Amino acid sequence: MSKPKVGRPPEVDKDGKVISKTLVNLTIPVTLKNFLDKHIKNRSEFFTKIVTMLYIGEICPKCYSDDYISKAPVGIECTDCEIWIKLNDCSNCGTRMDPRATVVQGLALDIPNPHYNPAHGSKQCSKCMEVKE
Repeated sequence: MSKPKVGRPPEVDKDGKVISKTLVNLTIPVTLKNFLDKHIKNRSEFFTKIVTMLYIGEICPKCYSDDYISKAPVGIECTDCEIWIKLNDCSNCGTRMDPRATVVQGLALDIPNPHYNPAHGSKQCSKCMEVKE
């Protein structure tokens, strides 16, 4: 008979491989530590989320790599994970550009993206081009 597994299930990448983790020692003010103890349940998860947010556009929040970051007029994507990390606003009309024709919503696999608005030309969105034509 095997023992039941204890603890959190391991975090996995897009291919299902376990993401290796390491211990990082930090020196922070005691008042900040007390605040975190009071408000944050999982400091490791919190640290990973906040640092990733600080570097959004420079690192993928899914695979934690900067090797596959690609910048386009529409925004920034990770070509390995095939996700858009940041979407730009049209410099002409201010509408958010979104090159995804379909999106995942709830249990539905792919539904038409109501915000579908790919870049047209260098920095204008398709909605601006529709108005001009």
